[in-house]
Amino acid sequence: MPIYFRARATGVSLTAAPEGCGFQEVEMERLYIDCREFPSDMKCTVAIAADNEKELVDAAVLHAVAVHGHHDTPEFRVEIRKAIHKGNPPASVAA
Repeated sequence: MPIYFRARATGVSLTAAPEGCGFQEVEMERLYIDCREFPSDMKCTVAIAADNEKELVDAAVLHAVAVHGHHDTPEFRVEIRKAIHKGNPPASVAA
């Protein structure tokens, strides 16, 4: 039985619905950021994926601060958002 998302003013709920009930099945596309796209001396190979932008940005900022020594600022979060891609990280990236 497929699982459907139903948006409400108070949040999102999951509903198991029988076939032909009138709900439209929507596939959620993953989002990711891939450190391999950014040149660095450490040649970081980490790729981070999530189902929503906020969760992805929060995780990517934590990684960037802890591993790469960046500072968590509103301007840095804007730059992180520019690096978001839809889908899943590729097995390799163009050099």
